[in-house]
Amino acid sequence: MEKVIILLVEDDVALLEGMSDTLEMQGYKTIQATDGRKGLEVLQQVQPDLIISDIMMPEMDGYEFHRAVASSPESAGIPFIFLTAKSDQEDVRKGLREGVDAYLTKPFDLEELLIHVQNKLDRFAMIRQQALAQLDELQSQIVTMFSHELRTPLTYIQGYTDLLADTPQSISPDEMKLFLDGIQNGSRRLNQVIENLLTLVQIDTDVYGQEYAQFSRIERNLGRLVSSWVKGYERMAAEKGLAIDLSVADPLPPVRIVPGQISRALGALIGNAIKFTRAPDARIDVAVYQDHDFVFVDVVDRGSGIPPGDLAHVFERFRQIDRDKHEQPGIGVGLAIAQGLVRVHGGDIDVESRLDEGSKFTIRLPVARDTDD
Repeated sequence: MEKVIILLVEDDVALLEGMSDTLEMQGYKTIQATDGRKGLEVLQQVQPDLIISDIMMPEMDGYEFHRAVASSPESAGIPFIFLTAKSDQEDVRKGLREGVDAYLTKPFDLEELLIHVQNKLDRFAMIRQQALAQLDELQSQIVTMFSHELRTPLTYIQGYTDLLADTPQSISPDEMKLFLDGIQNGSRRLNQVIENLLTLVQIDTDVYGQEYAQFSRIERNLGRLVSSWVKGYERMAAEKGLAIDLSVADPLPPVRIVPGQISRALGALIGNAIKFTRAPDARIDVAVYQDHDFVFVDVVDRGSGIPPGDLAHVFERFRQIDRDKHEQPGIGVGLAIAQGLVRVHGGDIDVESRLDEGSKFTIRLPVARDTDD
């Protein structure tokens, strides 16, 4: 079994040697550095399982060192313990803001060091185990979802084209229309999967951010735009016996947007509201209004609601809440795309929900500044 590697960064050589000897007597392997810069040089060669670093050091102090470690994808996840000679709580508060949650205050006995090290390693191992379990679950969901979302439309397309190829002379006009409709529906579904995946890539690679920087405009009548976008979903809602009620506050301040991006984000919310509202003769409310420095767009449904434990996951990619229960097509990225597009605009999407009552999704967009064009 490989030894746990601990990087010690401390400018007090006597303390550095003492910690190293104590830890190695307990079976750990230690690597030493006398300041933050030397610690970073070590990290270019070795990935330790834990870092213990002093705060007050020459060349590069502990805070700078920690920021450098946290900013690197290769080392960002390494657990970190700060050593400090001060009992001042400001040191602790500053460290917490930096993302460090473990401290040893000098002077400390070496037994205390060992307890902190073991506790930190145990906690990290538990977090990693939980993360791996979640990753396995996500991978399973993705495989199942993609298998269904790709095979189902391909089955339609292949089945109907085989029928057309095998018995072209005996197919009636009605059957021909049925077959072509099936092929068309399958093609659309496949195209939607591909389009959504491409959109995720474009969000991650900042294509939409660049589009916002180049093509965004000051919109002084967002209510008019939202009204036109909502009309595009009224037929879909009516087919399920639903009505969409729109209210727009007047006046509204200007916002800087790329209309196509916000239209797509809002469409995802309205489309979800239509899909998951089950009660007949129910309505979906859309409201546009201002509160302080933001313009809000609410989309409220009266569906089955989202379980409290799932609220934190609704914007995760490739995740559909109660997929087996609702049996909705899609790969579970609509809300993630909507949130990504709104965040490009410096805004966000919030969600509130109650079981058996419904959900409210809220787009939040910053009011355009006076210095905007």
